[in-house]
Amino acid sequence: MTRIAFPIGLSVRRVVMILVSLVALASTVWSLHGCASAGPLGAVAPVAGPVIAKKAAKDVIDDAEKAGQNLLSQAERTGNALAARFGNELTVAAANTVLLAGGELDRLVDQLSKEASIAINALSELTEQANSFQKGAFELKDAMALDLRGAMGDIRFFVSKTDFMIQRIDGITQLESKRGGEYKLVVTGLGFGPNTSKSRNRITAFKLHGSQVTFTENRPRANRTEFNLPNAALHFKDNQIVFEPLEISGIVETKKMLGWSSKEYKVPVRLTLMPRFAGRIKVMFATDKLDWVAVTPEPARYTYTTPDHNCSKDCRFFPEGAQKLVAANQRFFNPQIFGREGEGCGWTRNQRATILGGGTILDFWTEAQGSPCTYTYGATIQELKIVGEVPGSKDYNLQFGENLVVDLPAGTKFWRLRGATTAFQTIDVVMDQSGEILKYRRTVDSGTRKRVVYYVAPPKLE
Repeated sequence: MTRIAFPIGLSVRRVVMILVSLVALASTVWSLHGCASAGPLGAVAPVAGPVIAKKAAKDVIDDAEKAGQNLLSQAERTGNALAARFGNELTVAAANTVLLAGGELDRLVDQLSKEASIAINALSELTEQANSFQKGAFELKDAMALDLRGAMGDIRFFVSKTDFMIQRIDGITQLESKRGGEYKLVVTGLGFGPNTSKSRNRITAFKLHGSQVTFTENRPRANRTEFNLPNAALHFKDNQIVFEPLEISGIVETKKMLGWSSKEYKVPVRLTLMPRFAGRIKVMFATDKLDWVAVTPEPARYTYTTPDHNCSKDCRFFPEGAQKLVAANQRFFNPQIFGREGEGCGWTRNQRATILGGGTILDFWTEAQGSPCTYTYGATIQELKIVGEVPGSKDYNLQFGENLVVDLPAGTKFWRLRGATTAFQTIDVVMDQSGEILKYRRTVDSGTRKRVVYYVAPPKLE
């Protein structure tokens, strides 16, 4: 369990005001992001609730720390960057309560002083909200920073009692940059920023996943240090969110009456690395189902009469025949010879009806050598018609700031894109509509394909 000493010397009124502010703000933040709602924490009574009355104060703090770790574990399982942020903030809130409870950590809650009882009951309330955290949609910008400014109040209240305190970390979630360059992490709090006549600080190590990485730093103003990390230092993975332990080690020196004293501090947080991968969608579409349908119930019939060859001696067979053409978008099917009639039918042979030209030509052929013979032949005429719809679907990955090209069969009349972003925001776009994430650009019909282009809008980070 983390143990940090509270700044001694703050008035009881100031301490209580700070804690109530911390818990009230945290309650608002949790409720805004899908957690169970709770009553006004400012109204928490110093009398312990029945659930925790017989628990030691340190056990209540342990519960809060475990709840924070559970949120961090949930973040790793689900890829929820907001859960990671809240997990870090709850852990910090538990550490701050340790400061307020002071030397009463071993006491039962119903035996605590009024001030410590308020702190413990408020932390218990916050822990219950953490345990009821529900995964829901959020904006990525809400997960980009760990911010305790509203919760902790003005850090000047703590200057006389501590020389180190984290107030805010910008860049706790990093979005992958395809253009290279550096990633920035900005830390605000005591023990950061330019040196003064009474305090100076230096960063001794910057570790990611236990390995030290190079960095450059800038101290633009009081209590603020900016770290620039090389592109290669952060190990992003394609289509996967990575939660990487980050530890910043530094030494803070303060001027005392007898000279300078120094102390080393470590800041362990969980850095969320988000690739340009924006989410996944399924494209559902419907194309016309075409089939050959008979134009008439009965086959079409045609006749052909062979010429009178007037054969009396030295007779031979002459090839005879005819062809019929079908209209556009139609075809002949199942050719037949239905019969023959005439004096010369006994002097014909090898008659046949066949289909040529991919169904567009009905060909009749025979051989004859005598008097005329009339043949009746034909075939079913079919026409290509729409008889229904054929459903289909395709899956696509989305990349922030890039085009999505959806490839569909030609003639597709309806399509719909549905899915979710890495921030669990719902995507539901129909045809040429635009949504918050997907912006329709154009449709291109090309031969047997239809290509629909959308733009995947970058997330709002501020």
